[in-house]
Amino acid sequence: MPNSWQVAEVVVVSKSYFNATRPNLRNALLANPFGDRGDRLDQALSDAREVLGAAVTVAGGPDADRS
Repeated sequence: MPNSWQVAEVVVVSKSYFNATRPNLRNALLANPFGDRGDRLDQALSDAREVLGAAVTVAGGPDADRS
């Protein structure tokens, strides 16, 4: 059975630098495309836009008077 060693790189930074540059979900989603247009994620987002758009239109739009 072959050895399956993995080499890892460890970088030590200050806590303030880490907190200032910590990745978050939004940045990860924007920085990493998830496939071609038309994949299941793209279709789900498109469906959600249609449903939410219809709900906002029925409700009178985002700037409708709510009083």
